[in-house]
Amino acid sequence: HLRRTVDMDTVIAATGLTLAQIQQTAEALIASTKTIICWAMGLTQQTHGVATIQDAVALLLMRGMI
Repeated sequence: HLRRTVDMDTVIAATGLTLAQIQQTAEALIASTKTIICWAMGLTQQTHGVATIQDAVALLLMRGMI
């Protein structure tokens, strides 16, 4: 099994979010039985747009929400 370590300081610096905001979002996703990810052009019209959409789809697939 591949195991990844995530440096939360790097995540916080890269996203501009607080640790509390990240934890709150994670808890909401864990508790959710039905999640919809919606976006306009903002997610796709950026340097990492394809990877961002792939990650969003992977999250929904892992949760069985597609």
